Amino acid sequence: MSDPDFSQPRHFSDVVLSVEGTKFHVHRSTLSMWSPVFEKMFTSEFVERDAKEITLPGKKADEIEVLLKIMYSQGRARQIREENCQFLLELAEEYQMDTVKELCCEYLSGNVQDTTCVKFYMIAERFRLDSLLKETLQQTKYLPWRTLDQDAYFDKLPDKTKLEICKTRIQELEKTLAEYVNTCSSLVDAVYRKVAEKVQTTECDNYEVHRCGVSERFKLSCKCCRRRVQYAECDLEYWIFRTQLKKLFDLEHYNKTARECKG
Repeated sequence: MSDPDFSQPRHFSDVVLSVEGTKFHVHRSTLSMWSPVFEKMFTSEFVERDAKEITLPGKKADEIEVLLKIMYSQGRARQIREENCQFLLELAEEYQMDTVKELCCEYLSGNVQDTTCVKFYMIAERFRLDSLLKETLQQTKYLPWRTLDQDAYFDKLPDKTKLEICKTRIQELEKTLAEYVNTCSSLVDAVYRKVAEKVQTTECDNYEVHRCGVSERFKLSCKCCRRRVQYAECDLEYWIFRTQLKKLFDLEHYNKTARECKG
């Protein structure tokens, strides 16, 4: 479907927007439906109420044309691109066009990547796009510091925002490190205990460690127990450690933070 042509009068068009000398033939009803600002302009005691032509000073013709195409096109979402989102959001704010704002937010949310998340974070913060703000912050916390440090948009962020991003990244790193430690500790404990079941048939004689009252052949905190296990010859079935090993693999394979920081 071809884009609408505003250069000539269209079906029942009743007002002309003049921008940088370019004429856009449009409808008061359509403008009013999309924008409370235009609605008030056409229904209150403003000079534009009955004007046949309205000049929009300070606006750019190509930007207004994109905005009008969104308003008049059935496939309005395809009009939105990364290069025009910023000015569309600015126009949407000025003319209180919530639908345009939502469409821009949807586009940006669908295109959050490592290379765009800081830039989109700035846009989300400026235009109060809460859902996009959370999504970009979620993506940013996986970026290695050297990437952030070299990002021109990150350098432009206010110190308060930089602190929030760094705080979120530290929390993610701490969470990842804790998961690694807990999983590795669980795996080590499981290996030692399984070997001990096979090779350590008598109670350990290290009474200083084992005198807690509970009779047990193996205790991980006991050096004697660990030494007996370390030098034992024993075949182990893989399935016993499958859960812990899978978790370690998932952490290594899917967690970007751990992988990037390791490099």
